[in-house]
Amino acid sequence: MNKNRIWISINSFLAFVSAFIFLKAVIVLARFVVMRHFGGSTQMENFEIECITWMYSSFWTQTSVVSIYLIGFIVALFLIIAFYALYRRFRTVRGFLKLWFAWLYVFAVNQSIGAFLRDIPFKRDIYHALNWLYIPYGVMIAMAVFSIALLFALNYGNDIKFLRMSPSFDSISSNRQRRRFYTRVALLPAIFGSAFILLLHFNNINLFEIVEKLLIIFAVVVAYLQFSKEDLIIEFRIVKNEPSEKPGILLIALFALSLYGFLFLKNIYF
Repeated sequence: MNKNRIWISINSFLAFVSAFIFLKAVIVLARFVVMRHFGGSTQMENFEIECITWMYSSFWTQTSVVSIYLIGFIVALFLIIAFYALYRRFRTVRGFLKLWFAWLYVFAVNQSIGAFLRDIPFKRDIYHALNWLYIPYGVMIAMAVFSIALLFALNYGNDIKFLRMSPSFDSISSNRQRRRFYTRVALLPAIFGSAFILLLHFNNINLFEIVEKLLIIFAVVVAYLQFSKEDLIIEFRIVKNEPSEKPGILLIALFALSLYGFLFLKNIYF
């Protein structure tokens, strides 16, 4: 891999981290508004916001619990549609925005459908909401298992989203070449980006956060099934001379702003 080709991995890494922090910020803001609406006290923990109101307080009612612990899922579900639409809007435009929206789509799926696999086994957010709705735990487990099929379906076409960053068809003319390019633009940034995000709070890593990152990597790996076919996968349009192998100034700026925002809030609110 020459130095020019390394930039596609670096650009995607920057997009990964900034998009993850951005999406988490949107969900945290939504939960903060709902918690304060009911009069709850809040506290940040890593990339999550928790309600720390006394557990036996009259604050905890079916309405408040379901609202607080389902709002993140509902917002992320809406963002799947929004980010996919934005990706479609920019998919044939030269630049890095389609890469950023592609990662946002992956994270929105992870924070909505993937939340069943993250929360139910560890008895977190969605578990509490469903529990207060009197859903049996066995049914919750069945919902978590079913979510695997949904994750598979929603992430199966991720290959084309990231392969659109190729500057020409010459570098992705065969499935072998597409596999290599996809590894640089998606798999490596997902692995190193997940590790980087965990290291931002290395002294307080929760098990559910590791599962969350593994689900993100799963979303990327699913697309490799497309490259196992003998025939080339369906053709798609790319932008000629895509600047994927050059420094992305926009992505560098988004990365710096998102990282500064997280570290700033960590110092004043954690």
